[in-house]
Amino acid sequence: MVRKISMFGLGILFLAVIGGCAAQNTGVNVPLEEGMETWDVYQPKAPDGIQGPEAAKADLAALLNQGRTFGIRLGNDKYYSEKDITLYANINDLMELTKGARGLTARVYGQDQRLSYMIFKSVDVLDDRIKISPRMPLFYADLMEYSIAVIISNNTYSFKYAIHFGNRISFLFKNRADARRFADDLFVIQHPLKQEYEDRRAIFESKVAEYRVLSVKPPVSEEQRKYIVRANAMSKRKEYDKAIDMYREALDVDPVAYPPAYFNMALLSAQMRRYNRAVSYMKQYLMLEPDAKDARSAQDKIYEWEYLAPTIHAAAAKITTDPPDAFLEVNVSDSGKKWAYIGRAPGNASFWRTKPKVKYCLIRASKPGYYTEEKSFSFESLPSQVHIELRKSDSGQDNYGYLGLAFKIVTEDLAKPFKLDKPRGVLVTEVVKDSPADEAGLKNGDIILSFAGTEIKEQIDLPRAVASTPIGETVDVTILRNGREHTVRVKVGKQP
Repeated sequence: MVRKISMFGLGILFLAVIGGCAAQNTGVNVPLEEGMETWDVYQPKAPDGIQGPEAAKADLAALLNQGRTFGIRLGNDKYYSEKDITLYANINDLMELTKGARGLTARVYGQDQRLSYMIFKSVDVLDDRIKISPRMPLFYADLMEYSIAVIISNNTYSFKYAIHFGNRISFLFKNRADARRFADDLFVIQHPLKQEYEDRRAIFESKVAEYRVLSVKPPVSEEQRKYIVRANAMSKRKEYDKAIDMYREALDVDPVAYPPAYFNMALLSAQMRRYNRAVSYMKQYLMLEPDAKDARSAQDKIYEWEYLAPTIHAAAAKITTDPPDAFLEVNVSDSGKKWAYIGRAPGNASFWRTKPKVKYCLIRASKPGYYTEEKSFSFESLPSQVHIELRKSDSGQDNYGYLGLAFKIVTEDLAKPFKLDKPRGVLVTEVVKDSPADEAGLKNGDIILSFAGTEIKEQIDLPRAVASTPIGETVDVTILRNGREHTVRVKVGKQP
């Protein structure tokens, strides 16, 4: 079933790819979300009654198969496909990837022709992965790349609570308790993974040392041969995850008797775009067979996959504020001139860039009763700490205005259907009920061209204009609606 809906707001929760900046608060990696005005974060913990990863996996299986629907949203890092499968034009590729997904009930597309999310009623929870479909697994081992947090946002999704795994995939829930339970279970599963990995590596290295001094290498047993033949057959059928499982079965019998298993698992992992795992397998192969005829090409594959693998670059700076409970608005730029607003984060956070092309970060700190302050820094000359001190406003009142809407910048792709001569303004994707924007009659799909005489050219322009407008002041807002420009009067409100 494919369901297309005409709602502009469904595009606002995509991770800020252009921004390439993430925020962290007390140890939790919190991806910033484009166009949001308010948010909250839940940091997972080991829940009572869940003793260890196996219990957590059992609880996770019960949660994801209890009959309540949940959402899965794909990022655009092309992890599962070389094509952008979030585009409606590539729906056939998405359908191929989700073939065999037993719990898939709907695919929801926004008016921008992009996949907003898929609706599931169940998925398979296995010993080493959540299997969305045979070709779309989420391996627990990959969780070592991410910290886990629940983002609670006032957005248009009926699935209000999100757990993001970088720009790869997100799980969405309607129910707060379900989202927290999901995060808690994954936290318990994730916690021992690194130590387990180190333990397995140490055991493997000892096996390698024994193998390398043998003058006669151990033969492949008949049981191993059975698994290897089956793995090869599964690989030909493009059942890559099943083929890897079968090679693992062979290696459980003897981890060093058939080194090509590691080589093949590396290639299969790369086919699934799991480049970090592919690198690990190929390194294991070269540890066993450093003088193999294909050792040169194997090392070249490692170089290639290390380049393709998603990376998190070094932390930029710790952001502190006085008072400490101020909120931070995050803007990023590749030039220091044109800024992209990518969202808000709690005060006293740590920021790092996730994309090398991002060169600068501008932080605006605000709190009711204080003047808004901002600072910018370069990622090329990293400060260890950025401190922002806010001054109390003379009136003691909140000087940071509020509209009550979510938005995203108008790109060239959006300008065409709205018959704009060039990209300008921001597209309203949600209007909060009973907010100043709602009372003024603003609607989803409106394009705000100017606010109080300030032309909106960049995503940062609207938040800046609102912030600089006194609470209670009524201003003219120029919008584009149904192809025509209109002027509406908006009374700037106080942050709720």
